[in-house]
Amino acid sequence: MKQTRNILWILTCLILGVISFSLDQFYQDKVSQLNLNHVLTNDDFLKVTVIEVMEESLVDDGFGGEVINIRMQVEVTSAPYKNDMLVIEVQVHDVETEIYPINVGDKLLINMLDIEGEIFFSVVTYQREGGLLWLMALFVVMVVIIGRFKGIRALLALGFSIHVILRLLIPAILINSSIITPAFFMSLYILIGSFIIIGGFSSKTLHATLGSLIGITVSSLLALFFLNTLKMTGILDEQSFFLLNIQGLDIDLRGILFTSITVGSLGAIMDVSMSLASALHELKSPTKTIKDYVASAIAMSADMIATMTNTLILAYVGASLSMLVLMAVYGQPTHFIFNAEFYAFEVMMGIIGSLGLILTLPATTLMFVISTWFKKQISLHEDNPLKRTQ
Repeated sequence: MKQTRNILWILTCLILGVISFSLDQFYQDKVSQLNLNHVLTNDDFLKVTVIEVMEESLVDDGFGGEVINIRMQVEVTSAPYKNDMLVIEVQVHDVETEIYPINVGDKLLINMLDIEGEIFFSVVTYQREGGLLWLMALFVVMVVIIGRFKGIRALLALGFSIHVILRLLIPAILINSSIITPAFFMSLYILIGSFIIIGGFSSKTLHATLGSLIGITVSSLLALFFLNTLKMTGILDEQSFFLLNIQGLDIDLRGILFTSITVGSLGAIMDVSMSLASALHELKSPTKTIKDYVASAIAMSADMIATMTNTLILAYVGASLSMLVLMAVYGQPTHFIFNAEFYAFEVMMGIIGSLGLILTLPATTLMFVISTWFKKQISLHEDNPLKRTQ
């Protein structure tokens, strides 16, 4: 039986891979037809290490102000000029504290711009990918060491989710005038695919999946209702304005808000549903009644609601900390905070995500109880000697 499940799991993972690859090809072909001429490539950037800061001076920026002109010698560490020593000039404003002052040994990312045969350079940011790669490697190692084979499954599910978001969901936003329906079904695709990869084919996975489906559906319906009720336009920040004004693209900004709520709720909903389903299955006993399971589920759900709702809200607060500090600095009145679209959306997203999480728990319990009841009825039917003789 276990061997059959393993074979079925491998075949399903292969099917998910084929489906994802096919959708990837479809969306990439569609995106390539958009002719996004403003797209930058890696060839437009150089990775460099500062060898010497040769000169710094103030120069006119052409708009009545001054910028700092820096002449420095750098060693290029990326193609096509790898290992070359260059003397370049860059200009930075003194308010750009992220990249100023520039010191010997700094590893920088430089934008290289060719204007009518003349090359201009500008500092973009520091190189951070090396440190991030070490951090990701530590994460992978710890997941595998602690989680073992289930840890490997978790990493596969994480890779699957990231692939769907980056290679399917974002291209879908670019090519669809309305993203709400594709976003909803891609969320379900992430949910079902991730649970199969993590838990395989078992009643525990089934209960968690069904409970999560109910939770994410409720969150999506609430998102649609309140996006309309609160008259959300999707124009929240400068990124929204940029998207709105990109030539050749018809971006669904309200659909992006819907997607943010759905995807943002998805992880927490999957977490609580699998945790509850796993706990209930560990408590399974032939002496327990349906009432016993319900009582246990209610007790565990109360603790999960208390902690996971707090976790979800804190995650949103952490992501919006700069906004909260700015509110404290300028002393925004409550009338403005609860009516301005940007603030209202942040509050709405946190509450809807928490509601979806809360409703997922009784839904998962219901799936478990129904399954257990049916199994008990089948068992009683098989054990009844009168039934066997008929």
